[in-house]
Amino acid sequence: RALHYVIKWQAKDEPEATWYPYPVDVGEERALIDGLAPGTTYVSRIAAVNSHGRTWSTFVRFNTLDGLRCEDSWHWEGVTSAFARVCSLLVAMAHRQGRR
Repeated sequence: RALHYVIKWQAKDEPEATWYPYPVDVGEERALIDGLAPGTTYVSRIAAVNSHGRTWSTFVRFNTLDGLRCEDSWHWEGVTSAFARVCSLLVAMAHRQGRR
């Protein structure tokens, strides 16, 4: 029976993995992984840890989305109104500062 889980991930074809800095508690089974690059393929594994050691999952491959750019917002569909408002504010601030 697992006491906790550990997670590691790495960009595809990168030699080194990044470890999630904290054990994930049984019952929690979720972790916020930040710092991932947009438009990148990653592989990840999770291990259940108990007093006998670790048992690793198979590799899971996932892709991050390309970043959203406010200047492209005219053709978005299904973007939340809060995010659209933030983009409107950022674009307005950029125009006031002479940037486009």
